[in-house]
Amino acid sequence: MTHEAYAGTQQNVAGRAKDVALRARDALSVVLMEVAAWDVFKWAVIALLAANLLVMMLFFGSIRSHLAASRQGETPAQPTVDVGAEIAKQMADVKSALAQSINDMQAGLRDDIAKLGAKIDAKMQTVAPKPAQPAAQTAPKPPAAPKPKKPATQP
Repeated sequence: MTHEAYAGTQQNVAGRAKDVALRARDALSVVLMEVAAWDVFKWAVIALLAANLLVMMLFFGSIRSHLAASRQGETPAQPTVDVGAEIAKQMADVKSALAQSINDMQAGLRDDIAKLGAKIDAKMQTVAPKPAQPAAQTAPKPPAAPKPKKPATQP
């Protein structure tokens, strides 16, 4: 029975190559029919994916070339300046600049407070309270007599 199922297949290499070519042609025709049925959205997605792939290839190629160039010129450069000393110098400069600006701000604040104090003093002198005049002596009023309470009546 197994021989009958494979009775139509050819056993030589040329026959097998012909079968593979026919199957590839059939698969290609199915793929072409499917691609022909695509709408604009699918084509746009394919175009964007292809552009993305191209950019990635260029990016990785650029990285490879930069790595190769850096490997060829692989001489470690000796620093000409002591980094710690440079950082300490910059920190000292920043510290002195900060102290100077704080002192300037304090001096400005003291000047402003002095000006405000002078303005307040000047206002207080112009609006000096008038001396209190003694009031004419009047006779004290007699205290008011309390009102009598009404007796509560029961119904």
